[in-house]
Amino acid sequence: MISAVRTRTTREGDPTATARAFNSAASRLVRAAQRTMGGTYVDEAEADDGLPDYVIAMEAVAAADGSGDSRRRTSQRSAALWTLDEDRLAVAKTIRHAYQRRSFGTPTEKIKTPSP
Repeated sequence: MISAVRTRTTREGDPTATARAFNSAASRLVRAAQRTMGGTYVDEAEADDGLPDYVIAMEAVAAADGSGDSRRRTSQRSAALWTLDEDRLAVAKTIRHAYQRRSFGTPTEKIKTPSP
């Protein structure tokens, strides 16, 4: 299904907005994974270098359909994937912290992220 979305084109032969968003997300995830999952040890600075790529990939998937507050849309839509309210709140908090760290480089406290 994702392949079908990634290859959609307009009548003019250009990729659709959704296809561009998924392609952007895929490249960002690959880039971030190469930085943070490449070996047995990842330096904290290298992990931080991958954070913008992860956040941009998350936005491309969760909030590519409009303009405005992409942080809110990304946080809400990502949190909606969990069934329990406490898990949704934890996911939304994790995403807010990722945005804060990406934007300001501010260290955040470690928080436990629920498994789906």
